[in-house]
Amino acid sequence: MEEMLVIPNSFHIDSLSLVMSSLVIIVGLVVAAYSVRYMSGDTEYKGFFIRLIILITSLICMFNVDNLLLFAALWAFSNLILVMMIVHKAFWKQALESGILAAKNFSLGIMSFLLFIGLSFSLTKTFSISETLLSFPNIDPVFQYVLLILLVITAMTQSAQLPFHGWLMSSINTPTPVSALMHAGLVNGGGYLLVKFAMALGTQSASLPLIFIIGSVSAFTAMLWLFVKSSVKGVLVSSTISQMGFMFMQIGLGLYPAAISHLCMHGFFKAFHFLSAGSAFSELKILKLALNKDMKQVSLKVNFSLSLILGIISLLVFSQASHISINFEDSSFILLIFIAMALTELSFNIIKEAQKTINLYLTFFLALLSSSVVAIIYGSFLHFFEQLLASSVLSETYRLTALHYLVSSVFIMVWALMHFKKDLLALLPMNLRLPLYAFLMNSSRAQASTYTSSRGDYAYLKETNHLYH
Repeated sequence: MEEMLVIPNSFHIDSLSLVMSSLVIIVGLVVAAYSVRYMSGDTEYKGFFIRLIILITSLICMFNVDNLLLFAALWAFSNLILVMMIVHKAFWKQALESGILAAKNFSLGIMSFLLFIGLSFSLTKTFSISETLLSFPNIDPVFQYVLLILLVITAMTQSAQLPFHGWLMSSINTPTPVSALMHAGLVNGGGYLLVKFAMALGTQSASLPLIFIIGSVSAFTAMLWLFVKSSVKGVLVSSTISQMGFMFMQIGLGLYPAAISHLCMHGFFKAFHFLSAGSAFSELKILKLALNKDMKQVSLKVNFSLSLILGIISLLVFSQASHISINFEDSSFILLIFIAMALTELSFNIIKEAQKTINLYLTFFLALLSSSVVAIIYGSFLHFFEQLLASSVLSETYRLTALHYLVSSVFIMVWALMHFKKDLLALLPMNLRLPLYAFLMNSSRAQASTYTSSRGDYAYLKETNHLYH
């Protein structure tokens, strides 16, 4: 008897979909409020807000569907609207080229995802996402690997992971509100996709380490790009790619709730940074005026040593607040290493600034208090996400390998050198320094056709004059 195709309930609402929907709504409202004044006078003013509403609506629908075809259609439609918002003014050649590059990148991701859907349907006979995940362990291991590779490629193209980062590097012509929405929202889609299909990732022992390596390469490379970037938006784009890499690393460690919490925090902070990018130079000027060069400073080595002690103490506080125990053999330990580095960095900056006006003992106490409070807040926030997403996705940590320790050691070494030697390239011999510098410049460069080298290239009055005539 021939099997009948039964179309399941197309919508499924769970804690993960609610979290993502809330994130998009909040970021969307912030961007909309900012855009009311920023886009005032633009000839595409109404069109911008129409596209913004359509984009937010399509994303919310995408988060709550349980049908692979509907999910793919909404994924493609959301990216299409984003491309239209990237272009914004089609007569601006550089912006049009940015949109075309983004469209090509997203098309590759959609093709990969459609192949995933076609192959998974041929094996499971269902378009239901939940049923596909339940059937995944019964699929032949060879096909499991193929499906996971297709899924990872889709996620990489969306989250601008190397080598699919060019579209994001070339998108700086977009209006600032679009950049904020893109970096705070849609670029996170790759991480969301992997977490949504987390049950499938756990079926192959090699899948999570592979995602960890992909994320670490992007995070590390983008971190080095920060040394050669001079523009505010260029730095922010590199930062986004690096943060997406860290998110992939957390997924690769099996820490799915931690990845979603990272995704949410990155969304809020990156939206803020892009919307406040225009005031960055003013803040820098004020900071320079406030700097008292006559104040006696404690040596860099003492500052860093004190900060490292505070970072370790704060890590113990974080461990208690997050309920993540310190286990040197568990994959969660890698997350704790990066948390310790972040808390040490926070303590270092507080000590460096506070000692200009108060003595060393009060500075140490202030840094300890501040880092401990941050550790408690972030640890509690992470634990909250663990509890909130318990019905949708759980952490699947595993035993660490030498590869994980090696990657962590490289990050720690470069981070430490950044404090004692700001010019890291100077540590290398000349025959390696120049090729590395050239590689960093070339790999982080936007596509040449998207450069706006002069104000005349934008020709804003071109459209305005046309209206008058």
